[in-house]
Amino acid sequence: MVKILSVSYILMADQDPQKPIVIWLDGTFAEYESNVLPPTQQKFQNEITAPPSLPLSSEAISHLICGDNHPDRITVGKVVEIASTPNDAYKLIEKYCDRKIYFVSSGSLGSTAIPYIGTHYYNVLSFYVFCHSKASHVNWAFPYRHYLRMFTHPIDLLVRLMRDISVHFISFGKSTLTVPNTHSNIPLRYFRHAEYLENKANELDYIDPQTMPPNYRTFDRPPRQTYLNQLQGNNGLISQAEAIANPQQNYDNNAMDTQP
Repeated sequence: MVKILSVSYILMADQDPQKPIVIWLDGTFAEYESNVLPPTQQKFQNEITAPPSLPLSSEAISHLICGDNHPDRITVGKVVEIASTPNDAYKLIEKYCDRKIYFVSSGSLGSTAIPYIGTHYYNVLSFYVFCHSKASHVNWAFPYRHYLRMFTHPIDLLVRLMRDISVHFISFGKSTLTVPNTHSNIPLRYFRHAEYLENKANELDYIDPQTMPPNYRTFDRPPRQTYLNQLQGNNGLISQAEAIANPQQNYDNNAMDTQP
């Protein structure tokens, strides 16, 4: 049973259920946790020479999502949990039953785990499948196409994951803007973390064409600005949240603007 919490409770909770948890089900990824790098990931690491380098461990991916433990971040510490079997993954989902879960899996393990999760757990927001061939997994994945994405390259997966978390933070931040708590900095923290994730995703998504592996990408992807445009600017979500978090400063600024 997923716990349903009111916004007012969430604003006071130490364990914010809006904080994401990434559960990564992949036997080979678990091996990397024991300092055994899978050959496919080693090949990728060798091919990509342009910064930023790809984080492969759960700690590194947690750091990528959380940033440098900045006080404005919604989530700090380790947010990636590794499971080597479907049963281990189910236990982690139950452990974090009151959190927003993003589920990453290899194709082979996902074909067993994702259908089961889809009918037994309702706090998993999205599924991400990392595989060598999308065509090999179309049949079992098709019923879950509305909330499942498949990737053949880890950078694309991480970029999509960060952007999905950002969109969730923006959506929840908007909902807290209307909460009658004039001194709350909760919306501001969500919006600033979303801004960080959007910028970091754009940075990670850029690959110098001169160092791009052959046949990796056949088109250029410009930085995504859609949500940054909502967050930034004089009337952006961050400015609106700053006015709520610092009402006196906002009042003083408005008074200065109206002086002749």
